[in-house]
Amino acid sequence: MLNWLKKALASETATTKPVAQESAVHPAPTAERRKKEEEKPLKAPRKILDDSNEDHSTGLLARQAIINREHRLVGYEFSLPSQPSGKDHPLEQSLQNNDELLVRTIQNIGIEKLARFRQLWLRVSDGFIASPLIDSLPAAETVLLFSIAQPCNAIDPGLMARAGELKTAGYKLALDNWASTPAHQAWLSLLDYVVIDATAHNPLEIEEFSRTISKQAPAIEIMACKLESIEEFEFCHQSLYHLFQGNFLTKRENWGNRPKISTDRARLCDLLNRLRGGSEIAEIARQLRYSPTLSYRLLRYINSPAMGLQSHMASIESGLVYLGREKLYRWLTLLLFNADDTQSTDGALLEQALVRGRLMEILATGKFSHQQCDELFVVGMFSLLDVLMKLPISIALDPLQLPSMVTAALIDDAGDYASYLRLAVACETNDFGLLEKEAKTLALPVDCVNSAHFEALSWTQDALAPAPKDTHPG
Repeated sequence: MLNWLKKALASETATTKPVAQESAVHPAPTAERRKKEEEKPLKAPRKILDDSNEDHSTGLLARQAIINREHRLVGYEFSLPSQPSGKDHPLEQSLQNNDELLVRTIQNIGIEKLARFRQLWLRVSDGFIASPLIDSLPAAETVLLFSIAQPCNAIDPGLMARAGELKTAGYKLALDNWASTPAHQAWLSLLDYVVIDATAHNPLEIEEFSRTISKQAPAIEIMACKLESIEEFEFCHQSLYHLFQGNFLTKRENWGNRPKISTDRARLCDLLNRLRGGSEIAEIARQLRYSPTLSYRLLRYINSPAMGLQSHMASIESGLVYLGREKLYRWLTLLLFNADDTQSTDGALLEQALVRGRLMEILATGKFSHQQCDELFVVGMFSLLDVLMKLPISIALDPLQLPSMVTAALIDDAGDYASYLRLAVACETNDFGLLEKEAKTLALPVDCVNSAHFEALSWTQDALAPAPKDTHPG
């Protein structure tokens, strides 16, 4: 955890630049080149949505998180709204145009940044597999998710031959809407993943798919998609599925009873309130001493190699002075997601919350003050606090003394911050109608939203980057 805390806290909220990180494990030229890439500002908008008759909403990217059996977030599926077909654009041509736009959009923004620690799942048509555009994508980290458009018993040898070439080159193939048909069976030897729509099948069928595919092709991993509840996720997990996608991770449910808040979480809320209330550092240090766990985490973080101190600090108060109030507040906020190890999905929730907060912070830069941009980051972070703590949002926020603009956005979906939060949520739910609406409301051009989205994802990956010895989670 401490490997990424320094990176996350080093954000300069008054600029759109992502955090430039120094690395002691990479050769100097690579670090310098990466630093230059990350310091590039957001692309200047070419056209504003409101000022053009051309429909640019098709360029707005959305993502959906994919987690594995260990509840780790291992990839994102990216998609665009489908272009309508008609006389001028038959269905096949519309699908191809949509696929090309998807690939070009993520290439222009910088797919390399996202492919470092997460798999990139791209939903494309089967005909697009023959496109040379695919060859420009990073093979080892790209998963091509496609459906077969031919009749259920038809097999296209040419398409399968091209798929074999891509697999040999290192690309991974995922077949959507799996069915036990001759055409799908013929693909088993080429597939890395099979995707099952959990909403389209009953529980018996879901279990049967797992048994059948595992028996015929043990190396294939099965993903359940469109999961809307924790119960659906748990059922597919018990049915030995490997990957899981859907809104279940951030789903709000009817939490009736108020569970007990852990001691460390309660103390963190108290410390956050004291910081915002203007308490002296000496008082914060005194309160920290009451928690050996938090004191240990603080000193371990301060004395980590990433901080670059010449000599170790043994004083909590000195460590707090070194951090400063703003970075200390953000560090304590992040610790809320790590204060209770009993929730296995906390790490995935933290990643989603960080992306929300950073995306809102970037998009608001230049429109709000430094303090307000920091508050927008907090809105994004705390927008999943109720899911984390299994409490209604008003009760989850009750121990915290937050500014009125923050609570208005989180509890009442109102105020100047609310549209930014709605846009951030729409980016991860494939709600393209809401995504376009909020982009227009905020007068944000498509390329600015997409760039900020990718910058937030890249920044979060840096913040959560595993130690060099760790392997790729995909």
